[in-house]
Amino acid sequence: MTNIVIFARYSNFIGIHFVLYTIAMYDQKSAFCYLVFFYLSSLLLSTGCQTGQSHLFTDVTGKCGIDFRNDLVSSPDLRIMTYPYFYNGAGVGAGDFNNDGLVDLYFASNQKEDKIYINQGNLQFLDVSSGSGIANHGEWHTGVNVVDVNADGWLDIYVCTVSGIGGLQGHNRLYINNGDLTFSEAAETYGLDFSGLSTQAAFFDYDQDGDLDCYLLNHAAHDAFSSYTLRAKNVQNELLGDRFYINQNGAFQNKTAEIGIIQAYNGFGLGISVSDFNNDGWVDIYVCNDFLEDDFLYINQHGLGFKESLHDMFAHTSKFSMGADAADVNNDGYTDLLTLDMRPPDEWVLKTSTGEDPPQVYEFKINQGYLHQYAQNCLQLNMGGSKFSDIAPLAGVEATDWSWSALFADFDLDGQKDLFVSNGIPNRPNNYDFVNYIYSQVSANTTTQDFHAIWDKATPLMPDGAARNHIYQGQSDFRFVDKSLDWGFSTKDYSNGSLYADLDNDGDLDLVSNRLNNTAGIWRNNAAGRDYLRIKLTDAGSNSQTLGSKVYIWQGGQYQYQELMNVRGFLSSVDHTLIFGLTPSPIDSVIVIWPGGHKQIITTTVRNQTLTISPEKNLTKPSLQPKEPGFFVKNHSISFEHKQDQQSDFLQNPLQIFDLSKAGPALAAGDVNADGLDDLFVGAASSYAGAIWIQQSDGHFLEMRQPVFENDAMSEDTDAAFLDFDLDGDLDLYVASGGNQVREYLTDRLYINDGSGRFTSGQRALPILPINTACVRPADFDKDGDLDIFVGGRNIKNRYGETPQSYLLENQDGKFVDVTPTKCPELLTAGMVTDATWVDFDDDKVLDLVIVGEWMAPMFIENRGVTFSPRVRDSRMIGLWNTIEHGDLDSDGDQDLLLGNLGLNSTIFGSDARELKLYLIKRDQSLIPVLSYRIDDEFYPVHSKDELERAFPELGKKFNHYGDFAGKSVEEVFGNMLVDANVLQANQFASLYLENVNGAFKEHSLPAAAQVSCINSSILSDINGDGHLDMLLAGNNYNVVYTHTRNDASYGLTLLGDGEGNFDVILPQTSGFWAGGPVSKLTLLRGPGRLQVAIARNDAALSVYQLQPALLPLL
Repeated sequence: MTNIVIFARYSNFIGIHFVLYTIAMYDQKSAFCYLVFFYLSSLLLSTGCQTGQSHLFTDVTGKCGIDFRNDLVSSPDLRIMTYPYFYNGAGVGAGDFNNDGLVDLYFASNQKEDKIYINQGNLQFLDVSSGSGIANHGEWHTGVNVVDVNADGWLDIYVCTVSGIGGLQGHNRLYINNGDLTFSEAAETYGLDFSGLSTQAAFFDYDQDGDLDCYLLNHAAHDAFSSYTLRAKNVQNELLGDRFYINQNGAFQNKTAEIGIIQAYNGFGLGISVSDFNNDGWVDIYVCNDFLEDDFLYINQHGLGFKESLHDMFAHTSKFSMGADAADVNNDGYTDLLTLDMRPPDEWVLKTSTGEDPPQVYEFKINQGYLHQYAQNCLQLNMGGSKFSDIAPLAGVEATDWSWSALFADFDLDGQKDLFVSNGIPNRPNNYDFVNYIYSQVSANTTTQDFHAIWDKATPLMPDGAARNHIYQGQSDFRFVDKSLDWGFSTKDYSNGSLYADLDNDGDLDLVSNRLNNTAGIWRNNAAGRDYLRIKLTDAGSNSQTLGSKVYIWQGGQYQYQELMNVRGFLSSVDHTLIFGLTPSPIDSVIVIWPGGHKQIITTTVRNQTLTISPEKNLTKPSLQPKEPGFFVKNHSISFEHKQDQQSDFLQNPLQIFDLSKAGPALAAGDVNADGLDDLFVGAASSYAGAIWIQQSDGHFLEMRQPVFENDAMSEDTDAAFLDFDLDGDLDLYVASGGNQVREYLTDRLYINDGSGRFTSGQRALPILPINTACVRPADFDKDGDLDIFVGGRNIKNRYGETPQSYLLENQDGKFVDVTPTKCPELLTAGMVTDATWVDFDDDKVLDLVIVGEWMAPMFIENRGVTFSPRVRDSRMIGLWNTIEHGDLDSDGDQDLLLGNLGLNSTIFGSDARELKLYLIKRDQSLIPVLSYRIDDEFYPVHSKDELERAFPELGKKFNHYGDFAGKSVEEVFGNMLVDANVLQANQFASLYLENVNGAFKEHSLPAAAQVSCINSSILSDINGDGHLDMLLAGNNYNVVYTHTRNDASYGLTLLGDGEGNFDVILPQTSGFWAGGPVSKLTLLRGPGRLQVAIARNDAALSVYQLQPALLPLL
């Protein structure tokens, strides 16, 4: 242990804190191995253009008079080893410094002089740095903010500086504009001369007193303290931790602690977005923290401080959060957020790069109170101001490589916001082979001098990280299409801080990047000729640029929304002018909400012009109106919390993607005591007993104790159904057992009702079926007047992918008999069933059966009276299905189907092809599932080399280096091991509505909002009382292997049907139906004068929502 501590203290990097907590779980040798690996990987994880008018952008670098370069020269004291942000580059700022109507540029430099360029028109710039009063002072400059700090109508420049590491000294600089292209440095005068590890500053009017306040984003340093201290939010240091300065009569006062800002010692702040995230009229703050610490979301308490609210509003974040941008990407009036990470889209780079935490570290961090973090970009869709959903995989922007700056803007002027991402790093220090070489050379006795020599020798192993910038065209369905090559971005480079601005005043937005070891990049936008509206907001007050203003443009009943904030992307600030691309519809109005909330409406507007707007006198300040009540209101009628046992499939098979041991809770509704009110059975996990909840006349529920349930508490309840199997006029209960328990606890159970809601065992009426049951569906399939049962088999314990048996149980005089072999033997090999429904889909007046499951196409089984006949399955429909419901969704008299699938927002796809193969490789007596995704015509393993080697140690000898393994297909990796492997395939992941057309089915994808997560349960009912069936959808799956982002983006969804098969999306903030978390089941509960929906969640509390009484007469 002593040697480990010594090693930790001389290494200036983060990551060791993880290991010290795992030492108790491993022997000392293993602990040291983890120590070295995390020491390196945590450190290392910190840290193009075609010409031609045919592209949307033309690279005009070197042709505009801008010759600025940010060249880096490393030294023994200052390089990536001693300063993990050595390659982060610097920022650029845009603004009209001489008030001539043209946008000028300021470039910050890490080691040389900053530069200021004045726009001469026609995309020509003049370097006026010399004699301007700006100077580098030998400092390491990072962030740039162009803002009128002293409110004199002339734009000033605030520049952040790194001091106190690697021999760097200095302080942040404030250059006050003198109005004659000279500047006076005045940071000390204004109280803004912070000296430390500074990243960027954002100015805005936090307290709505009319002047600008300042949030200063700083970053931490790797040292022994940060390595050992997980929760260091309240530890202060003069060089580290963010600051907040309140403007008091022109002087900035440090009020960080007083207003609730966290000076986190481990806060490696890289990005900041300032916006009104909850739409309450007050500006909030999002802080991107690299490495360990959570990001921070500060919600403005109406000028009385901030409340950190990340865990309340986000389900997960990026792990290595870098640059960010906040904008309304779907034109719904709410600000969304993109945070960037380092996930590469290239298969070779992905498989040679470190990324997610090992499972023990991941779980430890969660147990310590950190939010779930994943090494990917996160596009957080605002769900009405209180919750955010990450839809980056659905949008197609989860992996953009080593990304720095994110910029949302309408570059092609079509009315939809597009996305630019800057990329590249001179060397990739998270390369596995580089990390492993150092690991192999280091021991507990390695001295600091030896370690430096080892690093120097290993440096050539770091691959070049040059990458092309990405630009995406925004669509109307949450998606972004990669247009990088089509729009003129093909060259690989190292672009850091970036901005957009209309440099040539032609109505479109050009792009600028501060690049490492290269001339600053300038790209001219060629969208001129398309319709636009440029808006410039001014005010004579202390916030002369009106930062924090909101602008809405209405056209044809639709609107676009932008918020005026200049700090965007990474280390940079954009111009203060807003540009909107216009649709062909006339401009109905332009609405401005000024800082402070006053509203101004302009109704006579001509397109293709600059509209300069100043606040009118006597403007009204609309009060925030309470939201209209939705269809549902929450009803705190049941106090029940499901508790999941700690069994995990991943302990036995870490290559399994989903943990099937956590399947509940089950729900079933029915009137068990014959009082006319629906009661509720709620299932439980192993070691806990299920419960019957009796509905009272006021809509609340009371638990009725059932000793027989307690006797069966070791079984895990995965599904349930009420049925009168003995025809005595009351509802009995069938409870399915599953969850990968031991064989004796897998037997399904039948309970007999005494008529009052009290149950006893009816087990003698059931055959012994020791399977992991997924679903139980009663129906009188033989039309003899009693209820028979379909029992769906989910999986075989520890043999994921192998087909379990499913069964038909026929009710023969109150006893269930297995008739599967004679009536439908195909059910014995149906697949990994998840759900089923009895429905007469061919209109022959007998109930047919439709089954769905994982790695299977929907199975349509026709009831022929004496036997069942399955139809040929559609090979285009093989999915990871979770649920199925039936109803007449298009009002044509037949039964359509709703199928819930994995959705289109998962990181396991790996490519746009969205096709998966599961190879079941036999190893001794076990079956090992190897998941793969398709790229072009080949399938590549989803898992990393390390993960695969744990199951297949011989791969370590076959592939000595990660570079040897990366880019290899499954066939190349496993070779002869695939000879006797079974292969499952899936090619459809969208949730669907299947329209019944004369007994055949036509596919219709549900709207994009329904694809943000898996759908586990659904209800078809007329919610709004218009006579047409609507949908309630819920899902999510938290039981995903740690290396892939859990499915947590759904908060429930309402789809209102029009009776013709079309559906309008109603989000939770409008409908009132909030069903977030890992929902396992929805069910309707009926009673006199009310209709309720019960929502069961795995390892969480049950909730109930009641339909608004005003809608009940319409049902």
